[in-house]
Amino acid sequence: MDIFLVIAFIALSIIFFLIEVFLIPGVSIAGLAGAAFGVCGVVYAFMALGVTAGIITLFVGLVLFAIFTYILMKGKTLDRLSLKKNLDETEVFNDLSELSVGQRGKTLSRLAPMGKVIFDGKIYEARCLDALVEAGVDVEVTNIEGTSLTVKVI
Repeated sequence: MDIFLVIAFIALSIIFFLIEVFLIPGVSIAGLAGAAFGVCGVVYAFMALGVTAGIITLFVGLVLFAIFTYILMKGKTLDRLSLKKNLDETEVFNDLSELSVGQRGKTLSRLAPMGKVIFDGKIYEARCLDALVEAGVDVEVTNIEGTSLTVKVI
């Protein structure tokens, strides 16, 4: 039973790290949970299964983490996640006073959670708090606060 708990902790650690890398950008709860489950798995292996099993668990976990990191860096996976556009121009901020709450438009880029939207032929940067939104989806303005524009999916 103890070995299954160690395996479960390590598996949860891997799952949360994958969620961190592919679904939630930046350092978040998923990454911290992944680290915590990994540490719990190793500590539990030391406590329940002995020093030898704990050391084996630690080294196997580190080797697997290194292999997954190497595969991620060498494979095309990271290329698909990285930005390919060079930002060599300054962004011109549009006047949000032309927009109103309830106005409808369309996403030009993926909102994850920030991205480009178009309203009446003008491009704005907006965020969607509900979910990640793909390009080409109809959206509606829910909040305008200073230079911050918030939208929701229609």
